[in-house]
Amino acid sequence: IYQAMNSLRTAPGGVKETRKAVKDTRKNEAKMAVGHHIGDRSLETERRRNLRTNEEEQYQNIANMSETEVPEFHREWDDRMGQFAGSRSRGQRGIDDGKKSGGANRAIKY
Repeated sequence: IYQAMNSLRTAPGGVKETRKAVKDTRKNEAKMAVGHHIGDRSLETERRRNLRTNEEEQYQNIANMSETEVPEFHREWDDRMGQFAGSRSRGQRGIDDGKKSGGANRAIKY
């Protein structure tokens, strides 16, 4: 069985949330990704789970900001999206070691 889902929520000013989910029983894999974007800055959290072993991996991709800017990015995203949405969504938090991404995407495995 193969199932896939994509959704997009937007607000004025280049604020958006993307959600993607895939479940593939032939590959014994399930993936879910949530991305928060403001203009060219973004933070995407992806979780992968092996359906046979239940082993889970989590990755975060940070674009066009440093990891120290992530907490402020979350506050800004929540405030800006919350003005136009009935509820506030929050992704995974807690990356804060001061490394610059230099505008490129960076994956951090947990």
